[in-house]
Formats: sequence, structure tokens, C-alpha cells
Amino acid sequence: MKRYGFVWLIAALLVVGCGNKGVTVTGDQGEKVSVNPTTGDMTITDKDGKKIEVDNKGDSWTAKSSDGSEVKFEDGKVSGKNEKGETFESGITTITEADLGLPFYPGSKEVEYGSSKMETNDQATYSMNRSTTDTPEKVVEFYKDKFSDPQTFNSSASGTAQAQVSGKLKDGSEGAVIAIRDKGESETKVMITIQRKKAK
Repeated sequence: MKRYGFVWLIAALLVVGCGNKGVTVTGDQGEKVSVNPTTGDMTITDKDGKKIEVDNKGDSWTAKSSDGSEVKFEDGKVSGKNEKGETFESGITTITEADLGLPFYPGSKEVEYGSSKMETNDQATYSMNRSTTDTPEKVVEFYKDKFSDPQTFNSSASGTAQAQVSGKLKDGSEGAVIAIRDKGESETKVMITIQRKKAK
């Protein structure tokens, strides 16, 4: 069988997978991808024999690996777990002020698909992107007293203004708030990331 680089392997599948026969293509490292052109389902086998089964429903899909890990896309959200059972979510995911341990910046708007959360056996990480018309400095000033040991940073390079505060929250979690406004933009991007250890 003719062999392809992996990028060309995927490209080939997109083209030939539209036929009326099942297709299997082999990459230059021995990896294989088989496509069912009727359902869009795929079986991916890497060079070490590890398999990933992709169940394609059109507007959603689920990929399950032979090691027990899983990734699912549905309703604009990507979620999954690794082989240890540790989970993550991103995309259209609900993150609350309680999750963050911080209030949303007053008057700010959540950026579409800008939230994610990941949980391991030991900790949870929450991320959220928001936007505001206030300056980066004003955003950081609002959050500074929410940290028990705030470390702040401000810069303005090539017309991009940036301000950030990081450290421990009063509940012991670690976090950071970064506010950036690019040159010529009227809005400030606000990125909040919190990492919290789970109670044992």
C-alpha cells in the first residue's frame, strides 16, 4: 500500500473517505486510519498498536482509546478523561464565581467558548476569558485586594498595555488575572486562571 506522511494521511482520508467503500490508509510510521464513509466513524491505530475508536454522529463525536481515555465533542463543548480518570471540559462550559473564588469583573462580558475546567485526582483548574472597556490597570486594581499576597506586573510594549496580578487567594488557591489591551483596540481581554487543591 502506498505510504503517506501523517498530514497527508488525514488529507487523503478527507478526500477518499467520501467514496462508497471503507478506506484504510497507512502513515509513514506504520500508523493506520480506517474510515467508514457511510457513518464517518474512524479507527486510528498508532505505530505501537494503541487504538482510538471515533464514533461520529455528525454534530457530535466521541473518541475512545484502548487505554481508557476518552474525548467527546457535543453542543460546542469538548470534554474527556485520561487513562487515570482525570477529567477536563472546555468550550461552552459554565464557570461560576464560586468556582473561581473571585467575582467577575463588574460590567465585563464572557468571551464565547472562553471557559474551561480540568480536574485531576488532586486538583481542579478553572480558566475564564472575559472582556471589558476598562483599562488593564483598572482591572488589576479591582482584583488586587482579593489576593492575600498579590504580585503585580504592568507593561506597555509596542502599544500593547498589560497588567496582571497573581498569588494565593484567601482560600489558599493559587491564581492569576491577566488583562491585556492591544494597540488600537477598545476592549481589554481579561484572563482568569485558578488552581485549587482538592480536599483529602
